[in-house]
Amino acid sequence: MSVNVLLFTGSFYSHMRTAGAYRIATQLRRSGYTVQVVDCLPQIVAYNDETLRVLIEKFVGEDTLWVGFSSTFLFNVRESKAALKRGLSSRKVDDNKLMFAGSILPFPQEEQERMRDQILALNPKCKIVIGGARTHLRNCLVADVYIDGYADMKVVEFTRWLDGKNPFLRWESCGPGGRQMALTSSPDADGLDFTSTPIEWHESDHIAVHESLPIEIARGCIFSCSFCSYPLNGKKKLDYIRHADSLVEELTRNYDLFGTTQYVYADDTHNDSMHKLEYLYENVYSRLPFKIGFYTYLRLDLLAAHPDSIPLLKESGLRGAFFGIESLNYESAKAIGKGIRPERALETLDRVRETWGSDVKTSAGFIVGLPHETPETVSWLGTITQPSFPLDCVHIYPLYISKSTSKFWKSDLEKDPESFGYSFDQNGDWYNRHWAFKDCKSLADHFLDIAAHNGKRKMSDFSLPALMNLGYTQNELDVQINGLEQTGAAQRSILRITNYVNKLLLL
Repeated sequence: MSVNVLLFTGSFYSHMRTAGAYRIATQLRRSGYTVQVVDCLPQIVAYNDETLRVLIEKFVGEDTLWVGFSSTFLFNVRESKAALKRGLSSRKVDDNKLMFAGSILPFPQEEQERMRDQILALNPKCKIVIGGARTHLRNCLVADVYIDGYADMKVVEFTRWLDGKNPFLRWESCGPGGRQMALTSSPDADGLDFTSTPIEWHESDHIAVHESLPIEIARGCIFSCSFCSYPLNGKKKLDYIRHADSLVEELTRNYDLFGTTQYVYADDTHNDSMHKLEYLYENVYSRLPFKIGFYTYLRLDLLAAHPDSIPLLKESGLRGAFFGIESLNYESAKAIGKGIRPERALETLDRVRETWGSDVKTSAGFIVGLPHETPETVSWLGTITQPSFPLDCVHIYPLYISKSTSKFWKSDLEKDPESFGYSFDQNGDWYNRHWAFKDCKSLADHFLDIAAHNGKRKMSDFSLPALMNLGYTQNELDVQINGLEQTGAAQRSILRITNYVNKLLLL
């Protein structure tokens, strides 16, 4: 059963569907094209190399215009099969290699070439397209086209062009010999009315009963942090927020069809204004005949500025929160746009724990090596890894700065790292007058081990709804990240993927 568009997506990190490919599929179907989304690509590749070939054989034919890959959470994960088979990712995998080396696609170059040859044998006119958040790396040799940015409408324009119905498509040449095309969407998705735009799950998606799903609440972020490079940074507070009626309709449809009540919010900063939180509570949550639970990104400084939002979020259905705190060195935090003073951060985390209790699982990301950070100032690592620290999980990373010349969207740090005091060695790793990337990575790994020993590596935030898709309850997931293997996650993971693939092959 060939389709007009075949989309591959998935996440190396979890069994949670990601929004992008399904949003694209919705828009293409509304425009009259047939689409098959194949999820769980990293797991499918890790479990059985032949499965990918079988799926391509099934869905690519003379009517297929293009085969796309959503790159946001795909990595070259050959060396980490064991982590995938456990049903979770492992911090022992070299994150630097995963994020910035090799191709966008999750398998080696020779396999990519075999995949391309198979697609072209089935349809010589078919194009291979890369989309998603990592498209800007533009390092996939088998790709014909890159589509950057919010591509809801751009993919329709492109598909109509391939279909001979849109002679006015504009693109740029890129890649080796200029043989690849690049199409860039504007931040407003080329005029899409985002406020009333849902994800419409299709029967071919094989959504399970009570499956946790992603949902777009808003797009963009009102902040412009120095290390962040997304195209809608710096938006105004009330821009790009979904209309209440549209959200109620989508939530109700998903509940009626699948019994879904657990969601991951695709929202860069969910608490960017009290108006938004109050609007959602009064016009969405209060209108639903059922309660939802959601997991989202929050800004800690905004909880500090608006303490009334803390109980409001819990009452709205918050079940998991991730904070990008980044550093408890005030000068470092301020340099990247996270200027909450350490004492206020700790005070707010204590208030959050007191109000939310164990009903809301919390975690935060921290970065070692930011501007103004030195081996002497990083003593806060000892604070955040103590058993009493008011977070369920801490994530600690060294600072990454991409030197890719082909990257389209760049953070302030990537545009001009020298102005922040960073230079680069022959391997592309940064260093400054205080220390180097490798020092920060060793330090991050060391304190992650301490955090695990002290119970600060509990399952939390976005991993919870993903693991619920393997049949766990949130209470069952009150375990350390490295202890999940003992709960039978590997067997559950294999069973889920096997059942999903079998359903795809029966279409």
